[in-house]
Amino acid sequence: MSLSFDLICVGSGPAAATVAVTCAKAGWNVAIVESQDFGGTCALHGCNPKKVFTNAAALFDRFQRSQEKLTRGKARIEWSDLVAFQHEFTDPVREKSEEKFEQRGIKTFHGVARFVGERIIEVGEQRLEARRIFLGVGARPTPLKIIGNELAITSDDFMELAELPARVLFLGGGFISFEFAHLAARVGSQVTISDRHELPLRSFDPDLVRLLMKSSQEAGIDIRNETEARQIERSANGLRVTLTTKTGDKLIDVDLVVNSGGRVPDLAGLNLEAGSIAHGKRGVQVNEFLQSTTNPAVYAGGDCADTGVQMLAPTANESARIAAKNLLAGEPATAVDYGPVPQVVFSVPPLAAVGMSEADARNKGLEIDIRYEDLSTKGEVRKLCSSTAGCKLIIDRRSDRILGAHLLGPHADEVINVFALAIRQKLTAAELKSMLFTYPTMTAEYCRLL
Repeated sequence: MSLSFDLICVGSGPAAATVAVTCAKAGWNVAIVESQDFGGTCALHGCNPKKVFTNAAALFDRFQRSQEKLTRGKARIEWSDLVAFQHEFTDPVREKSEEKFEQRGIKTFHGVARFVGERIIEVGEQRLEARRIFLGVGARPTPLKIIGNELAITSDDFMELAELPARVLFLGGGFISFEFAHLAARVGSQVTISDRHELPLRSFDPDLVRLLMKSSQEAGIDIRNETEARQIERSANGLRVTLTTKTGDKLIDVDLVVNSGGRVPDLAGLNLEAGSIAHGKRGVQVNEFLQSTTNPAVYAGGDCADTGVQMLAPTANESARIAAKNLLAGEPATAVDYGPVPQVVFSVPPLAAVGMSEADARNKGLEIDIRYEDLSTKGEVRKLCSSTAGCKLIIDRRSDRILGAHLLGPHADEVINVFALAIRQKLTAAELKSMLFTYPTMTAEYCRLL
């Protein structure tokens, strides 16, 4: 015998939780299925706990750089205390999320959801049926396909380590590697990043990436470009990794290998074919209304949906808002519009971007002004005890509109939101420059290039 609902949400992260709660408030009979801890990646393994770690690196770096001018004494990051501190944020989510769903009248189920029909799923031996199904299962670490891959840990594991080893290798040159490498280096580990591309962080401006690489190397991080891991094996002294380079194979001895090659939609085990749900490497194929292109009873959002945008918490939240609106409307009526989506690498210092890159604008044949400056020696940067900063703005020469903004330096993670708003509202450089920003601040420094 199956249980019937108006809506079944699979997953309990930001996207699925938003849809479940919104529809339950509207009087729908809602069920939510979670195969792991209730709360989702962002709250338990992603954005929120990660920020605790990256903020520790930034605080420590600032203290170190202030010693010549302002402070005395020594400081260090106590790894066990840092892990315990992040648990102050993750443990309440694990303990309270399911209870909060139930308080809202949402029926909760533990286990892997498996489609057995277009509107029917099984969770263990329990069969559930619904008028509508929302998929918000998020993403999982990209599988490492090399010999000895079982000897590497994921970024999820990294944040739960009892202690940080002396020698750490991060595989991949993306967000995760740079964020955690900057922390590990400041804890005192010998840190290496290997990346198979000519430059890491390929979705960011190359000039600013080079500045960040220089700063990273000064912090003691060994960055090896055009280098790819081929094998991991145990050795008498820890782990030995074979790295393939343009000049041949190189061996590196480390204590820990972190698979930080990004994340992929967590669709394994869902048996989507039985639900007539088309999907690919980027996730469930959805239309502009977040509805499955092949099963109109199914909607998807967040990291497991192929929406054409990066896997970020704000885009997951927006996809959930639109999906819930369309579900309650009874038909797909509102298309999702993410607008310009800012993205940040929480390295030290942070790297941020929104809108078009210089390459994008040139490829489209636009007449543009590129306003770029290395701000590393500017007084405002030095006052904040930082050593590296830069800014590149992409301006349409004909309309004076801001097309893209790329920032590296103190508070770049916050200031990028000013440029995101300006791009969304189609402001010109002159209009934004006419704004009187507080001074002295990094907002005023970055906007000086307008």
